[in-house]
Amino acid sequence: MSYKRSKPRKKSHVEIMRMRYGYSYCLDSMDEDREDFVPEVGKTYHFFDDGKIGLSRHYLATVEKIVPMKYVRKKLRGLYRAWEQESIETYWLYAMKSDYAVKCSIKKFDVLPVWFFRTKSGGWFSIDYPMFWMGGKLDVDGTYFTASLEAHKNNLNALEILEKSEETRKHLNGET
Repeated sequence: MSYKRSKPRKKSHVEIMRMRYGYSYCLDSMDEDREDFVPEVGKTYHFFDDGKIGLSRHYLATVEKIVPMKYVRKKLRGLYRAWEQESIETYWLYAMKSDYAVKCSIKKFDVLPVWFFRTKSGGWFSIDYPMFWMGGKLDVDGTYFTASLEAHKNNLNALEILEKSEETRKHLNGET
């Protein structure tokens, strides 16, 4: 019985650059069934600036568009190059491949759209595009918001602010 040998998968530009410059080459732990972690267009989620879970870093992000990476690579070249560069420089954070780019508006954070890509754990983190300081965590499943509530459990003022933002998010999503 002979086995047909399949062609090896073509390495992405990010994988090649990481190998060339000696960054750690590890397989990302992104499962194929991560579709449940893809945000929905029109929904509002919690966002934490710079990925730091705290009251002063908390905003609400509304998903405007979800774009397949094939489209980003072919049509949104500036965004694609920015993701490539950032994922090479911060190889410990971003996955080597992303299935989608998520465009959000975060009104109290910036007037420009914020773009998110997959992390190694399957979550979403924004890149510094088009501005330098736009990185942050999109909390699709609510775990970071819950951690924020837990961290502020002794601060009634902070809890009130966080609970109000959760009510606003639910109202915007039509969950109330």
